[in-house]
Amino acid sequence: MGQLIQANCACGYKAKEEILVGGLRSNYRSLCCFPFLCRDCDEVFEGDLYVYRNQCPTCCGENITSYEDPSLYQASEDARKVASSDVTEWSALRPGFFPEKLTLLERIKRWRKPVPRERSISRGVVLMNKGHYCPRCTSYELSFDLTAMVD
Repeated sequence: MGQLIQANCACGYKAKEEILVGGLRSNYRSLCCFPFLCRDCDEVFEGDLYVYRNQCPTCCGENITSYEDPSLYQASEDARKVASSDVTEWSALRPGFFPEKLTLLERIKRWRKPVPRERSISRGVVLMNKGHYCPRCTSYELSFDLTAMVD
């Protein structure tokens, strides 16, 4: 299940669009959205944590940072978790680990001699409601507000 969030700051900055955190039931293995900051055009946008190099949709710049970077957050006592997601690197699994169709003979072979599971690399990402870096006023007053849950 994914969460839609909106980025706002006391200085009047507001992200152009709502940002999806996580993925949907249909694409969670290939898409893990999270807010990113473009340092070229000072815009907050939705990027994919599974992509090696995201690009800013506004300026096509590659000087970007994910808001999971600790340098973009200053903790406060009354901050609470707004959105979170698990990032699982499926690329760590061998090809064919999730086969499309198994024949009856292959199902019997797997039942009698199970295939050992390989470990995938996984980490959790969390987004707090306030204390994030604002690209307009360069303070740590940017807040993320939950707007909807999507599936």
